[in-house]
Amino acid sequence: MKRRAVSIVELSIGIALLVLLATQVSLSTNLAAWTPKQEAEKMAKRLSSLMLKADKTQIPFTLEIESDKMVITWNTSDTSLVERADREKYRQEFPASSGCTYSWNAPNDKLTNNPAKNKFSQGATITIKGNGDPHYVIISTIGSRVRTSDTSPAEGTFYSY
Repeated sequence: MKRRAVSIVELSIGIALLVLLATQVSLSTNLAAWTPKQEAEKMAKRLSSLMLKADKTQIPFTLEIESDKMVITWNTSDTSLVERADREKYRQEFPASSGCTYSWNAPNDKLTNNPAKNKFSQGATITIKGNGDPHYVIISTIGSRVRTSDTSPAEGTFYSY
């Protein structure tokens, strides 16, 4: 019995299956591998957005950090005002991305943003660990500035950056 050659159709199906498999492997690797830098940038953008909302509505909020999430609580007894003004809930939780954890370096366990004074109650540093080197989100008391850094600020430094 004579062996026949592989047809062009069989060859193209084999190549298509290999490409599909390689794409799936690369996508699953990229999605699972959030780096601390990406997570810090996402958190800084989210905090800046929340501060703009607080400034617009003049409703202060409290920020808490847990190892797996950031928690925002809007400080108002009138929850309908928060829902009407922001279309958000009274308490919001923002989970950490896959593979990232948070730790908190602040004198107290909470920060309060006061939009009337355009400042946080204190400064703080949030350390984000995960795949790669740790990254930091630094919150300033003056002007409620938020920035990211790949180097840790001096231990115990909680004021303007």
